[in-house]
Parts: sequence; structure tokens; C-alpha cells
Amino acid sequence: MAGLSERDKAIINYLVQGKPLASLARRRHLNTSKLLYHKRRLADAIANFMGSDILIQIRRKPNWKDSLDASRERLACREERRHL
Repeated sequence: MAGLSERDKAIINYLVQGKPLASLARRRHLNTSKLLYHKRRLADAIANFMGSDILIQIRRKPNWKDSLDASRERLACREERRHL
């Protein structure tokens, strides 16, 4: 992020916060298509920097969550059996 322009940082921050880019476009007096172009350019830069499968990796559920979910389900089942 340190080497990015203020516009690029703003785009990333809006995306991370789940805000629509249209509101950023209005705030910065830019057209939406220009921001979408920069969004695609940033996505390409991230893919080149972190590898082409980065978007797949960040959408995956972490393995430690599987263990945590399994432990919670085990405890819930144990609690249900206790009350039967």
C-alpha cells in the first residue's frame, strides 16, 4: 500500500469496507467507469504481485476454522445428548 497513489488507496479502502465505488466517484468527482478501470488495474497488480491464484486463496475458509467448527459441533451434540 505504501507505493500506491491516494486514489488507489481510497479504492482499496472502499472495497475492504464494502462501500460502493459509486459513492467514492461522487466524493472525488470522478466517473464510475474510470474508478472501475483503476479497480481492475489494481486487481491485476495484486495478482501479479501475490500470484494468480490469490483471489481463490483469500476466499477459502482457513483450516483452523474447520477445526473450530468441528469442536463446536461436537460440544453441541454432547450437550444435546446430556439433555435427552
